Amino acid sequence: MIDPDERPYGCFHCGKTLYGKSNQKYCNDDCRNKGNREKRNKEAWHEPRLVGQVITILKRNYRILARQQACEYRAVAVSKFKLVEANFSFKHFTSQLKTKTGVYNFVFDYGWRELEDGKIMVVFNPELTSI
Repeated sequence: MIDPDERPYGCFHCGKTLYGKSNQKYCNDDCRNKGNREKRNKEAWHEPRLVGQVITILKRNYRILARQQACEYRAVAVSKFKLVEANFSFKHFTSQLKTKTGVYNFVFDYGWRELEDGKIMVVFNPELTSI
């Protein structure tokens, strides 16, 4: 005869036979914690190292551009050498804006455009802050 309290399956973590409630999944709190931890780790997306490196570069670019603006929300011309010396990466940006005067590359709300005389125009666009 089959016992109504006996379940055909066991604890989701250790496999021990379960008795008691019909919705029980784990035999004790320890198994429940370990099982949930394993489940989270399997479901977690581990970002590739490249993603972290690009985010670090974008943050550095943002800080460098923000320093050039120095709380002045107007266009500022700085030498390209000054940005290169601060380890600015011109190939990493988040968006572009094409205007009649040229193409602006933006790192979030700070942007730059190369001028003919070897200078870089740094601008701030507050409209990009409200996404």
